[in-house]
Amino acid sequence: MGVVWIFFLISPLLAAWNADASLLWRVIGVLLVVAFAGCYIAAYVHYFRNECYRVDGPRLLVSWLVLVLIGAGAVPVVGPAAMSFLPFVVAFGAFALPLWLATASLLAATAITVIVPLVLGVYDEMWFFTLIVGLVGLTTLIVRVVNSKSEEYEQVKDDLRVLAERERVARDVHDVLGHSLTVLTVKAELAQRLIDVDAEQAKAELAQIQSLTREALAEIRATVAGLRVARLGDELAASREALRSAGIAAEVPEDAEVVDPRHRILLAWSLREATTNVVRHSGARHCRVELDTRGMRVIDDGRGIDGAPEGNGLRGLRERVEQVGGRATLTPGIPTGTVVEVRL
Repeated sequence: MGVVWIFFLISPLLAAWNADASLLWRVIGVLLVVAFAGCYIAAYVHYFRNECYRVDGPRLLVSWLVLVLIGAGAVPVVGPAAMSFLPFVVAFGAFALPLWLATASLLAATAITVIVPLVLGVYDEMWFFTLIVGLVGLTTLIVRVVNSKSEEYEQVKDDLRVLAERERVARDVHDVLGHSLTVLTVKAELAQRLIDVDAEQAKAELAQIQSLTREALAEIRATVAGLRVARLGDELAASREALRSAGIAAEVPEDAEVVDPRHRILLAWSLREATTNVVRHSGARHCRVELDTRGMRVIDDGRGIDGAPEGNGLRGLRERVEQVGGRATLTPGIPTGTVVEVRL
């Protein structure tokens, strides 16, 4: 698209060949026009292939100056037809130069197309150069600005995409580590108490700690790779075991069939976070999990919210739910405790 307009240089080429001068000067004029076309094509293709319009420092400025000098050098032979070089100089400058300098070159080129024909008394015959240079300059400057803004927009999109991915990984790692470390802590405390009372049970708890540690490591690796998918059935069993290990009487459904399959993954993450909070913070003696088609409630009889600030886990839970148009609430229980409810 940038070089297709080269055929417009036929006018200065013919003007150079038909100039009222010696053969040597005419040949020099023709060579200058050809050199201008060759430099323009080489510079344009080299710097702007694949529509990669970016200012490239002094090299582009040098290329633009070479075009200006060749065009100026052809004026003695070509005459007023040398104004045919101006659209190319302006178009190349629009992409190659800093925006202020490209704008200045457009204004200067437009002024030349007015002043020179007026001085020579031929403006009635050459007024169209003003129109062409003005249109070419404005069009290319607009394209330059649009491309620049598009690049900025794409960069912002990429930055937001990276930020969203970081937040996703942070939430997933928090959910996996928070739950796993809480359960491991509870089981380690239980094993410590059982060592002198029931050595066999203590060994069983230590074996579970070893197994949970391996599972947590595998989950972390899968989460970072973006491959982990929580399953509600597995989370129900894990929550039941975590509550039991913490000495909390648990009422947890045996299966997840009542829940719409579209919502099971999200509710699995939600149940994991809610259970972790009950084990870690509530001091509850009893916890009940209720499931229905489009949601879940986790009810405990612990110390309640009591004005405590929202932690990273609950914030991540709310963000997950709100991203799919749902709602997550944390309210005081009756008469004590906390109710975590997720509606989708």
